[in-house]
Amino acid sequence: MTKGFVVVASTKKFFYLSAINLIESIKDYYPEAQVTLFTEERFLDGQESCADRVEFVNAHKRAKLDGMARSPYDQTFYIDADCEVEHEDISTVFDHLGDNDLVFTGLPVDRHYCYAEVYFPGATKEDGSKGGFELCGGVCLYNMANPLVKEFMSDWYELTVKQYDGLWWPKKKDGSEDLENYPESFKRWDQFSL
Repeated sequence: MTKGFVVVASTKKFFYLSAINLIESIKDYYPEAQVTLFTEERFLDGQESCADRVEFVNAHKRAKLDGMARSPYDQTFYIDADCEVEHEDISTVFDHLGDNDLVFTGLPVDRHYCYAEVYFPGATKEDGSKGGFELCGGVCLYNMANPLVKEFMSDWYELTVKQYDGLWWPKKKDGSEDLENYPESFKRWDQFSL
């Protein structure tokens, strides 16, 4: 079973430089780590040699989802390019997958003040609490050896592109977009399509 990290950098040189820093920090604490960098060809400047593989993505705001869906590893750990690894425990990250196929970090209630938007205005859960974003797509561990996970990752990317292009949004019974429960501002978050 192959294990590796996916880092994606698109749209701005800043993200490419951040991705290089992230990859170097992974290798600092876990030299044997396999890392694939998904980026745009126009950013290449030789620094990408810190990655074990380089693949290309389009200049899309959510190219990260394309890179995630195209991971070359059976077990994949995706990390947003603007992160940095600061501890050798990164070498044990794949142990946390266990019998699971997908592991996301959560958005804990006590940290909601950190996020731009969390709750869906009119949506409530079965227990009466407000519905909203609960998962973070910035760090994700997943099993690409499972065909259903591979399909899910591709679907997440495709649905997000449709969402960003204005071709998909939850509908009311009359067929119009449900902007009362899911406001226009939520269209910018890939967590919604997640």
